[in-house]
Amino acid sequence: MALHEVALSPSLLSCITALNCWAVRETDAERLAETLLGKAVVPLLRRGTMRAIVAERKFGAAAQRLPLEFAQLAEQCVKITSGAKADAPLFAAAFFHLRFENIHPLTDGNGRVGRLLLAEQCRRAYGAPLAETLSSLHDYEHDYRAVFAATQTALQYELMVNLVARVLLVPVPSPLPLPFPLTPVFPERDTRPASTMRGSNPPPKRRGAFF
Repeated sequence: MALHEVALSPSLLSCITALNCWAVRETDAERLAETLLGKAVVPLLRRGTMRAIVAERKFGAAAQRLPLEFAQLAEQCVKITSGAKADAPLFAAAFFHLRFENIHPLTDGNGRVGRLLLAEQCRRAYGAPLAETLSSLHDYEHDYRAVFAATQTALQYELMVNLVARVLLVPVPSPLPLPFPLTPVFPERDTRPASTMRGSNPPPKRRGAFF
């Protein structure tokens, strides 16, 4: 499945520029998804007991804990950007994107909304045009997918930092250690293969979770 290109309509531009892109709330993610994808029969924001199922496994944060997840993510980004390092916004943008995708708040569009937020963070921190950043991420699809194919979260972070630096056309910094865990602070309790699936085999290696 190829990465989706995003059409930057006036309504979408208005929505993304009005947000605090470093302190996104679950309702912000829902509004972006609805503006990007249109209203859906199934709510785009997971609620109550709605679960993200990827490769027959529960994935992401428990829906009822999303507000706490996003509050934690905002605090983590403040800590990353409060350092004196000139590359702090780059590190924060890479971390935010990976953490957002692991929280997986939406029933659809997590990758597109996450990349849109990443592009807006790059615009505000580095003056990179939003459309050009999204286009570059699309051009680097192979490298983008390789980030999520890595089995170790520390390596995912290093690859994401390198990718964002190349998209921004800035020198690739020496990666800092992964500042915080990427996985949800409040994950689903049961991450075993869905037991209700009759005759289910062990789940395949997770692919396509972020697109």
